[in-house]
Amino acid sequence: MKMNRKTTLLVVFVLMIFIVGTLGFICLEETPEPENFVKNKSLEHDEGIFFVKDIVRYPAKGNVTPLMRENRSIRLGIAAETYELNFGSIPQNLTVRKLINLRNNEDVPVKVCVLCYGGIKPLITVDKNNLILKKDEAKEIEIRFNATNIGSYTGEVDVVIKKPKYDPLAYLLPWVRC
Repeated sequence: MKMNRKTTLLVVFVLMIFIVGTLGFICLEETPEPENFVKNKSLEHDEGIFFVKDIVRYPAKGNVTPLMRENRSIRLGIAAETYELNFGSIPQNLTVRKLINLRNNEDVPVKVCVLCYGGIKPLITVDKNNLILKKDEAKEIEIRFNATNIGSYTGEVDVVIKKPKYDPLAYLLPWVRC
């Protein structure tokens, strides 16, 4: 059976739509915002068709106070807990940094993203976000709390790690959304 030119173009068009749709489905799947913020650091594990996703969820909080100078010193209240991202009580217009150390112990590259939620989100900046860690590679992510407005802020900071289930999908990691 011979196909005429219109039928051939239609088949090619349908195949292209299918391929683009499949790639879009693979790459554009996004982590939804949590319904409730965690009270303590937790880990969620999810296995999809193409990727394994782990989410390390940190409660986040920070208190911005007016700048008070006592005896030529500035009072700070920095917190060092590892079960939450508590930026402490800091004067307005200062910045507090927290560091998260990551290491890829998997046999394939992984994509790592940091997502912020809640009232604290506008005050958080993340360097090296949406990065790809090769096998055995380690990196440090800096999360900054920019104390711009006086108030008490809470929310959640999630570290999302996506690992491809099949080796060829590792080539799509630069385009995969978290």
